[in-house]
Parts: sequence; structure tokens; C-alpha cells
Amino acid sequence: MLVSVISANLCLYLTVSNWTAREHRLMAREVPAATREGALIRSARKSTPERLTIPQAAEKAGISAETWGHMERGHKPVGRGQPPAPYVAQADVVARAARVVGLTSDELRKVDRPDAAEALARMLRDPHDDEQLEVLKIETRRGRVWFEVRPDLEESRRELLRAWGEEMAETLYQQQLAADHQDKPADK
Repeated sequence: MLVSVISANLCLYLTVSNWTAREHRLMAREVPAATREGALIRSARKSTPERLTIPQAAEKAGISAETWGHMERGHKPVGRGQPPAPYVAQADVVARAARVVGLTSDELRKVDRPDAAEALARMLRDPHDDEQLEVLKIETRRGRVWFEVRPDLEESRRELLRAWGEEMAETLYQQQLAADHQDKPADK
């Protein structure tokens, strides 16, 4: 059974699990509250005529459903047994999401995201804005990379993007391994 209590600054999830017939276990963890922009985007997404799901909206924005969910909730998981970490999406991610759900730059400013408001304004001023772009997804053993491309992009250029995406995923993976290795305490 899951019970949630929500206040302005804190969400508290209580999970009651029946481990044996005689024992009940209660676990509580603090979960950061949704950011103001996350709550606004969730409300707008649910109010769209299509009532977009997170995966549908994320695909239209060219971001992962996981990132969209983190943005709306204002937190992301850290690891098993660890409380979730606060999550504030980058300005361009918020702007892409806002564009999909029909928010304006002024609405983003009202929730204290002037950086995302400016990114959205730049998107809307883009002369190629009317072009329908498609998402080129590149999945590798090291991760996923997305590019927005024109539908008429030549196959040779798509292959260059695929190669570049694979290289980027490998580089980012190696950087993360190095960072994780530096953060790990030395064995004694």
C-alpha cells in the first residue's frame, strides 16, 4: 500500500509492506517537491486536447520520457535505499517541453525560469521553426543519443550523425567512469 502526503516543500511517501504474517514494515523517505516549472508543465500536458502521456510528450519534444518525468516530478532516483535527488532541468529541455504543451515565455518567467523563457523565445524566432523535424535516435551499448533532423536529410549525412552519436556516447560513458572512479574511496 502506498500513501503519499504532499506539502508545499516536501512529498512524503510511506510504503507499508507485509513481509511475514506477524511483521509489518514501514519505510518513509523524503522526496523533493516538484519544481514550479515541473508542476506547470505537468498541468499543461494533462490539459492538452490529446491529453498527452509522458512518453508521447517526450517524443514530441525530442527528449527521453525518463528526463520528462524527472522534470515534472522535480527529482530523480539516486540508488537503491537512497532518497531521490532534486532535479532541475536545463533551460533548453524546459523550453522544448513548454513548446510541446503550448506554454509561453511569460508563463515560464512567472515560475522563475527566465533562462527557459529565453530559450523558448529563441526557438519560436527560429526561421526553420515551421519545418517538421524528425528525431533520429541512435542507440548504442553505451547509451542513447537523439538528433532532430529534416526528413529529407541525405542518408550519408544521417550516417555521419550516427557515427558522431556513437562517439559521443562512448566519450560520455568513459568520462562518467573516470568521474565515478575519482569519487570512489580508496580501499585500505
